[in-house]
Amino acid sequence: MFKKILSLLIAAAILVLPASAVLGEGSIPDGVPSSSMFYTDEFIVIDSGTDSSYFSDYTLAAGSSSSGRIDITVAVEAVQTMQKLGYTKLELLHYTGSSWVPVWSLTNQYDTDTDYFSDAQSIYNLISFDCYRVSVELYAKKGFLQVQKVTLQSNYIVCR
Repeated sequence: MFKKILSLLIAAAILVLPASAVLGEGSIPDGVPSSSMFYTDEFIVIDSGTDSSYFSDYTLAAGSSSSGRIDITVAVEAVQTMQKLGYTKLELLHYTGSSWVPVWSLTNQYDTDTDYFSDAQSIYNLISFDCYRVSVELYAKKGFLQVQKVTLQSNYIVCR
């Protein structure tokens, strides 16, 4: 009976351990964590109305819905139709304990003659309970030599 109760207590303790205990001391990166362990806070920026900006709003979100997997969503809306709209580089970075190292990237994803672009990617075979973050360089081309780029970086999340 004692062994059964002890087993239940240990199982309950494992289920409620905080992320820092699961990840181990020293493996939590400096910087802003996500408010949710497995999902980033969604980044939505609305343009302030300056004439130099081609973007009206953009979104970067990431989440870990299952073990060893991170899902990324990027959406961009322009103030008017652009010749090209999308991103030049989307990158997943892994925290090694002292630095962020790229582990996956995708480049030059665009739609043409549009004012809206969105993309969703799923990255598999990642290390569970390790920290990751996403970086994207958004791109809008209005015309010859009329280009704007904006870089976004998510807060870090923990892979399930």
